[in-house]
Amino acid sequence: MSEINGMTDAELIAKTRDFEADIRKSKTGITRFQNDIKGLDRVIKENKEKLTMSTQLPHMVANVGEILDAEDDEDDEKDGFK
Repeated sequence: MSEINGMTDAELIAKTRDFEADIRKSKTGITRFQNDIKGLDRVIKENKEKLTMSTQLPHMVANVGEILDAEDDEDDEKDGFK
């Protein structure tokens, strides 16, 4: 409080402007970090979807292999189909 009492009006105005500038810089930084977080959340979501697809794909391929019968392919080759 004694620091403020010893300041002139011009010094108080300058100090106030400095504080306002610091507040603007902080708000800009917060906005930038929030945008970075949104971007990282988007990347995390995409990676989770890719992970889900990559874990499902081998099962799908195995199921297709079980459905197809190798003997049917051999019979088709004998008949001239391919």
